[in-house]
Amino acid sequence: LGMIGVGSQNRIHMEFGIASYAHTLEIAAMADCLKPSLVAGVKTLFPSASPVASQPSDPRDAMKAFANSHCYLDYREMLDKEGDAIDAVVIATPTSLHQQMVLDCLDAGKHVFCEKNMGHTYEGCRDIVKKVHETGKVLQVGHQRRYNPEYPRGARVSERRTTGPRGDNRRAMAPIRRLEATRACVS
Repeated sequence: LGMIGVGSQNRIHMEFGIASYAHTLEIAAMADCLKPSLVAGVKTLFPSASPVASQPSDPRDAMKAFANSHCYLDYREMLDKEGDAIDAVVIATPTSLHQQMVLDCLDAGKHVFCEKNMGHTYEGCRDIVKKVHETGKVLQVGHQRRYNPEYPRGARVSERRTTGPRGDNRRAMAPIRRLEATRACVS
């Protein structure tokens, strides 16, 4: 996998989603235009190899500290240099960047998981769907918080009908209420 954007959302994917498939998935590279996000992404990916006391100011230093990682400030460079080492990408960047990134990744022959929204206009989304059909690659659009570990925890609390320490389960139930409201809108 190649990770595009390694801010908090993609780090959640790395910690709670991808990590559970570590026996079949490997994060081969990551790209982010912000150096601190790259450093944080590398530390998330290799938590046990984090003896570095201070954060490196250059992501290339983080790359040296973690021999198996490949960090890029430009996702296009990652796609070019990593080539066949990446089968798929996970995109979690500002939504205004999604459309072009998805198109570029599909053109590079990669399967794509992209956080919502895949585009800001109907035409932009149609272009992506057309590209998916042209390339034969898979595109999945993730929905915010769908993979957040708070939601399954809220579901377990709901099933047990238990309450929090103050006898109040509003916080634990909030994800379930939002999910139920979303389902009601879709039905």
